[in-house]
Amino acid sequence: FVVSIAVLTVTFLSTSIQLASAIEGNETDRLALLTLKQHLVGANSPGPLLSWNASLHFCYWYGIRCDRNRQRVIGLQLGTLKVAAAGTITPSIGNLSALRVVNLSDNSLQGTIPKEFGYLKQLRLLDLSNNDLHGNIPIELNNCSSMQNINLILNSLTGKIPFGSGDYHMKNLTMLTLAANYLSGGIPSSLANLSSLDLLGLSRNQLEGNLPNDLSRLSNLKVLVFSRNNLSGTIPSSIYNLSSLTYIDTGSNQLSGEIAPEIGFFFPKLEILYIGGNQFTGKIPRSLANISSLDQLDINSNGFCGPVPENLGKLQNLTLLAIDYNHLGSGKDGDLDFVSSLTNCSGLKLLAIHNNRLGGVLPDSVANLSTQIEILFMGENRISGNIQGIGNLVKLTQLDLGGNLLTGKIPSSIGKLQNLVTFNLSMNHLSGPIPSSIGNLSQLSS
Repeated sequence: FVVSIAVLTVTFLSTSIQLASAIEGNETDRLALLTLKQHLVGANSPGPLLSWNASLHFCYWYGIRCDRNRQRVIGLQLGTLKVAAAGTITPSIGNLSALRVVNLSDNSLQGTIPKEFGYLKQLRLLDLSNNDLHGNIPIELNNCSSMQNINLILNSLTGKIPFGSGDYHMKNLTMLTLAANYLSGGIPSSLANLSSLDLLGLSRNQLEGNLPNDLSRLSNLKVLVFSRNNLSGTIPSSIYNLSSLTYIDTGSNQLSGEIAPEIGFFFPKLEILYIGGNQFTGKIPRSLANISSLDQLDINSNGFCGPVPENLGKLQNLTLLAIDYNHLGSGKDGDLDFVSSLTNCSGLKLLAIHNNRLGGVLPDSVANLSTQIEILFMGENRISGNIQGIGNLVKLTQLDLGGNLLTGKIPSSIGKLQNLVTFNLSMNHLSGPIPSSIGNLSQLSS
């Protein structure tokens, strides 16, 4: 009997302690939310936060999700609701210690990102995108050991990228998107510590320096986007070890050197390759034709030279091929032989080969390009011959053959291109009357 009383006493005390802890946690959460509300300008006006008042338990407030058992806040989801007008995120957010999801995107928030986010050990998703947050990204975010997704795109954040440093490396982080900010400095080698990362988006910042070799340790990486920065140097050979990549965009930087001739064997899953707007030189690797999954290939505005590989037609999934503004071709016959192989690309929608040195007669195979093609840019080359068969490409919206050596008449079949919005045949040696069928092109812009 004495033992039973002792057991009951211990059970009662344990339950009381748990209940007291739950009540304390609940009150802490409620007060933290009310403080957050006070800092969101416009929170007292009618709108999504109108329900944040004493008449309702906070678990029923708009945008709040609670754990059913403990009645703790695990979700704060106010994204795209315009709840704030130039409001700020209060440090009290760090008191919501059970939080797993925070989405405050698209709310015109200002101020800085509180370092108190680092207290949230259970936080898995942090989305503060499309606001006007400024200042540095707090290094304390590295303490969020459960984090899986960080999205800070479209803010005014400055300073260096802090992730992967310290004793905690966010081993579960799979997505890190910091694009469209004002981040500076180099891409830190410490990012390689984020071992689960499969998406890294750093475009439209002010990053500089070389690509770090250590990024090759991110063996799960599928999406790599560094475009529109000030990065320089060559592509480290170690990057070619990232065989899981499906999307590469390093466009609009100052990267230089040659692309590895074997690139087509290193990235067997690649679907998108954007490296335009850099300073790459050398020949277009023939091995690219081995990437059967390739959907878009954009290498425009570089210093590539030599012939265009004739085997690109093996890329039967190709929808975009942009090789314009390079030094391709010799100005002689044979430069356009690759066009015939592209007739195998039945889904091709954009072909841009303008502003090169491509010579020879305009091939008849142009008429057999994909019936899905919408944009065909071949201007500013040294292409000769007559324009034939262009009327087969009925989905064309933009056509540029200007600045070449074309002769003969403008074909009447051009009137079949009733989706055409712009076309340019200027600066050639065309003769004869303008065909009346051009009057059928009702979509042409003035």
